[in-house]
Amino acid sequence: HDDCRLCVKGAGMSVGWLTLVRLCLVNAAIGGLAALPLNLFNRLMTVELALPALLPGLLVALHYGVQLTRPVWGHRSDIKGGRTPFILGGIAVVALGVVGAAWGIRLAETSMVWAFAVWFFAYAAIGLGIGAAGTSFLALLASVTGPRKGASATLAWLFLIAGAIFASVGTGIALEPYSATRLVGVVSVVSLIA
Repeated sequence: HDDCRLCVKGAGMSVGWLTLVRLCLVNAAIGGLAALPLNLFNRLMTVELALPALLPGLLVALHYGVQLTRPVWGHRSDIKGGRTPFILGGIAVVALGVVGAAWGIRLAETSMVWAFAVWFFAYAAIGLGIGAAGTSFLALLASVTGPRKGASATLAWLFLIAGAIFASVGTGIALEPYSATRLVGVVSVVSLIA
């Protein structure tokens, strides 16, 4: 069900558990992509590049700050009548931002000024993408779950956490031995999987 007009008219809908699990894979993808700039890139900037911890902190703040656009994304997906384009488009923007942030880490080895510029745009894209995809996903989930909203929300958050764990652990394993070039390749594969 991807037509908000049914929800507005109160018709409601309840999907089966298998469909619900399939929908929650979207949240796993969002969680997996969101985890990388929050933990892996933070560590690489402070340890490998020896940058002050304030820098990744400010980039994460930017990532959260642009998510103030969430009400706009929710309203737009309500008005347009479909959530899927906002979800898929948002995930694509997050993936591009995550790959861009990884590329910025590689770029920092030769030009810190260009790396800062890339990180600024990459983290802004990550925040915008999470805002668009996450808000539209939660709105879709609320509109299709019927009376099981509590159980559905629990499942969605469990998938978000599982996605973050699998992406973090898998990326960590794949990065041995570490190199900035390898980072860009591994993060690109993780983004394609998501």
